[in-house]
Amino acid sequence: VYSENPNNLAIPYQAAPRPTVQPIEAAHTIADKILADIDTARSYLATDPIRLTGADGSLYNQRFNYYAALALDARSSLYFGKKERAMNCVKILIAEAPLRFPWAPKDGQSGDRETNSLFPSEIIFRLNQPTLRQQYLNYFDPTLNNEAFLSPLVERLQQVYEANPSDLRYTWNWQFELNPLGISVPVFIRYRLNGPGYIPLFRISESFLIAAECEPGSERAFGYLDSLGMQRNAIPIKHVQLKNELIQSYQKEFWGEGQMFF
Repeated sequence: VYSENPNNLAIPYQAAPRPTVQPIEAAHTIADKILADIDTARSYLATDPIRLTGADGSLYNQRFNYYAALALDARSSLYFGKKERAMNCVKILIAEAPLRFPWAPKDGQSGDRETNSLFPSEIIFRLNQPTLRQQYLNYFDPTLNNEAFLSPLVERLQQVYEANPSDLRYTWNWQFELNPLGISVPVFIRYRLNGPGYIPLFRISESFLIAAECEPGSERAFGYLDSLGMQRNAIPIKHVQLKNELIQSYQKEFWGEGQMFF
């Protein structure tokens, strides 16, 4: 509605903490108000220590920091159809953020998979979720009966990850285990050992996906996907169908994070 029918009514927008009902406004008005609030946040965070001191990003990613504001700006702008603004944001992120949020090591051993599965060094902003371990036990534990256990078809998993066992997003998030019937099934292990529990809301990898979608030149767009794929040990993509490759990259990158509807 925001990019295709901006004059349609969308939602109310509460700009101040007051107990009054706000009117439903047009999509373009809501978009403008959201981006104005993000502009304010960016101005307040312009002197954020995470940017000025070059400190380790993990010291700051539990609060809304300068790079989180940029990431939210990029994601929102893309959603609103403002690709030029989104591209300006991700160019800053790609240039600066990896210095504070470095890529996960590509040579991680299998024993590290449950620690590395969230790509913790790359997380720009995260949300604490202390019940994740219990949610794993409720839905993803292979000892559950078939009616309660959530697992994709093997064929679907192979399709998304292109049957590439070297892709870190596959290696660190999935393993095959026996269910109560003795059948080997794919188990999503991302939140099995997730300590106190947290969900990434922004990771540096998303900047490359947004850049690929906003880049007007197709070869440069594929270049952003190539850069991300190299960090994940992915199979080199074919520079033919950008939209299809972009969708598949999103599926690989954000399975189990809820990013696609955040």
